[in-house]
Amino acid sequence: MSFLNFKGCKITVVTTATDLRAGYFRLEAFARSTLNIDICSGHHCVVFLSRTRALAKIIAADQSGMTLITRRLHHGSFQQLMSFLDSPAKRSLTAEQLVSFLNGKRIEGARKNYFKE
Repeated sequence: MSFLNFKGCKITVVTTATDLRAGYFRLEAFARSTLNIDICSGHHCVVFLSRTRALAKIIAADQSGMTLITRRLHHGSFQQLMSFLDSPAKRSLTAEQLVSFLNGKRIEGARKNYFKE
């Protein structure tokens, strides 16, 4: 996926399963109403995953128009990303992490210490 440029874009992955029969406008409405993300501002890119994590849809917009990308891996599934129980079901990624994620590779993030010492 080297032809896509996600640099300069705030990338959010929805960590719960989404009904991907939806098109751009329904996914954009979900991002706006549930995640408080304004896709039309041109600074955000949101990734939605199917229940089986075999399919992903990415929505974004810029000054020229709206983009909906569908990505399906030939083998395997996308990594299951976790979010905190008391926070919205989303996780931020860098542009490099997103490209790796969309190519079916595992993303390693820094682990935080959740226990007080």
